[in-house]
Amino acid sequence: MSGYSLQHKGGHTVSLLVVYGILLFQLWGRSSRLWGRFLLVCIASVVILGIGISRIYLRFNYPSNIVNSYFTMGCWLVVAISFYWRWKERHKKQKVINEGRV
Repeated sequence: MSGYSLQHKGGHTVSLLVVYGILLFQLWGRSSRLWGRFLLVCIASVVILGIGISRIYLRFNYPSNIVNSYFTMGCWLVVAISFYWRWKERHKKQKVINEGRV
């Protein structure tokens, strides 16, 4: 596989995918209709797959680096979103407790 550059090992790809994943998460909460959420998932999927395919096509990354980037992004987003939900629930409980004391 000549022509592939080993300078970029997927860090840029992970960063881009995390940004688009967080954007999808933020827009998901604002959309209450099923077709809106379906459209968001379709658009995000096309963008995320497009990033990976373009990085392979332009020979910035090996395909295995892109798969690794997708896996890393997925794990990072799951952890980040779960911490956010946990923090949000604690914040709601604390707000209820504080309002009850006043």
